[in-house]
Amino acid sequence: MNYEAIGYHGTDKEGARRILNEGIDFQRRGEDVFLGRGFYVWRDSYARAKRWKRSEEVIEVKISCKRDEMLNFTSRDWNDEKGILEIYFHYFKQRKVYLGEFIDLLIDHNVDIKLVTIFDMTNKRTKIHIQDPYNKKDRTIFAYGDIQICLKSDEVIVDKRKVTNNDC
Repeated sequence: MNYEAIGYHGTDKEGARRILNEGIDFQRRGEDVFLGRGFYVWRDSYARAKRWKRSEEVIEVKISCKRDEMLNFTSRDWNDEKGILEIYFHYFKQRKVYLGEFIDLLIDHNVDIKLVTIFDMTNKRTKIHIQDPYNKKDRTIFAYGDIQICLKSDEVIVDKRKVTNNDC
């Protein structure tokens, strides 16, 4: 069974032209090492992509990937994610290697990872009182967030196109 998603990437006009006409450079190192090298999209969130660095254009990408060729940190159904995290935390985190750099190291050594998904929980928490109606302390934290996907290969891209909010 495949993981399927629609992702949105915010960029400037020249970036959109380059992506659509020349393709995506998956080896390009951006400023962010969050999930390593790759093409970052927001799952199902045109608005989040549009707000990203005040983007002028948004690219929609249809994605399909075999589940055993991805790292999905948004699921309870783990494949290799738990083992990879154990290795990362045991050997690499204390050496101040970022998770994204570690993932790229695995790919550089022929581990077949075509995409990585993770929750972005930045400023997405709210305290709500649902545990005990007689206890006046707000202890329950409700968290929500967007899913960020880092594509590592064009093999997972089914289609891509420029979109506007009206198209979504």
